[in-house]
Amino acid sequence: MRCYFHLLSPYGMIRDDAGVEVTDMRMAEAEALKAIQEIRQEDNDTEEEWQGWRLNVTDCSGYLLLSISLSSSQTSPEHGPLHPRVLSS
Repeated sequence: MRCYFHLLSPYGMIRDDAGVEVTDMRMAEAEALKAIQEIRQEDNDTEEEWQGWRLNVTDCSGYLLLSISLSSSQTSPEHGPLHPRVLSS
């Protein structure tokens, strides 16, 4: 299954148009946590500057599978179906 990792802020969304092929939700969650770790290592912004940001993982139809806050010092994923909704561009 191909998953897409979109960054959402209070001001908009940075869409992942390429996605990553994963075998299951555990792998999708691991990839999401890895991406967050890489973002935090590359960006020296403080915790406050990540306030309101989320990493949303969707399938190819845009269905929300997983959502993780970037503002939390402990990333605790919320597993879908969170809300039966499709992310719009």
